[in-house]
Amino acid sequence: MGKKDKLSLDPVAQHRKDEKKKLAAKMKKQRDERKEAKFQLDPKSLQAEIDKVRSHAELRQAGGSTARLQAKIDELTSIKEEAERRRAAQVESQPEAATAGQREVSLDLSAILGKRKAPAAAPAPAPAASRTARPTPGRP
Repeated sequence: MGKKDKLSLDPVAQHRKDEKKKLAAKMKKQRDERKEAKFQLDPKSLQAEIDKVRSHAELRQAGGSTARLQAKIDELTSIKEEAERRRAAQVESQPEAATAGQREVSLDLSAILGKRKAPAAAPAPAPAASRTARPTPGRP
């Protein structure tokens, strides 16, 4: 009954409580990111996954243990539909983004091929210096 009189926890317990809150928030953020990452997948790859699971379900049909596989098929189908819906919405909202992936790319292959482009204007060669021996200052 004496614990009800306390207004706050001791510092160690308060620190543990704060750390637990931080950890819970971090885990929730990771779960949300994983969930969003599923919707970013390509619908074609999702369809391939659905087909693969369906073939496994058909093989196990005789055993009667297809409930989990059917649940997975339903989940993948809903993810695929949501991914397709999001992609369609993204394409409608940003029509220029579809063509941005088709930019012209110029590569410099001179390092690979060993051929270098001729410079536009070659500098004039410097006049040849005479090879006369010059006395070094400080030496006789």
